[in-house]
Amino acid sequence: MEDAIDPEAVKNQLAGIKGVVEYQLVVQKEDRDNPSSPDMLIIRLSVAGRTRKDVENEVIERVRQSAGITPKVEWVQSPDIYDPSSRLKATRFLDHR
Repeated sequence: MEDAIDPEAVKNQLAGIKGVVEYQLVVQKEDRDNPSSPDMLIIRLSVAGRTRKDVENEVIERVRQSAGITPKVEWVQSPDIYDPSSRLKATRFLDHR
């Protein structure tokens, strides 16, 4: 993943995808034990009203076109990203490098 990735551009793409209920961007090393390992983008998604495969295909294509990278998609429940009973707002970007 390039260092010049614009999280806001990716967030804007995700916000426009029908069926995406919650999302979170996670940047981490491909090999967490190797500091020189390339970075990777994981997009954690919660969806409703569409099949996961349809949403995954659209997410990957939109992010690839807007940011020039191919993300990995992980499926989660909405409270795993944002639980209003424990946080005031969702954490949309996590940097685990």
